Amino acid sequence: MTVIDDRERGPTPASARPDPEPSLATLFGELSEETKLMVRLETELAKAELGEALDHAKKAGAGFGAAGVLGYIAVMFLSFAAAFGLAEILPTGVAFLIVAVVWAVAAAIGFGIGRKNLNALDPVPRRTVQALKEDITWLRHRTS
Repeated sequence: MTVIDDRERGPTPASARPDPEPSLATLFGELSEETKLMVRLETELAKAELGEALDHAKKAGAGFGAAGVLGYIAVMFLSFAAAFGLAEILPTGVAFLIVAVVWAVAAAIGFGIGRKNLNALDPVPRRTVQALKEDITWLRHRTS
């Protein structure tokens, strides 16, 4: 058994030699795969950010819902208090009025909580926008 040196074999045909530089098709294929991965990751980031925004919207809705229910109860008690107060002009009406005022204060607190959560809501996915800007810059440098 003899070992054949590469010099003894002669020149290697061009088709058998490895390319020192990847072809344009290979580069575009890699760019396509990297772009797909990047888009998938950006989509996941956008979903996460929109989920956070949805949580804030849920809290705001719950606060406004509570304010609505408590406000309705306050109106009912205020109506009963006013009716009893005017009809009898007795301390019973004053008691109903105090209860109605307590409900009105509770409704105002619920409204304040809902408004605070709504003001904290940011529907624009800021991190995703920033990441997309960085990706566009990266692509421009990569393709130039």
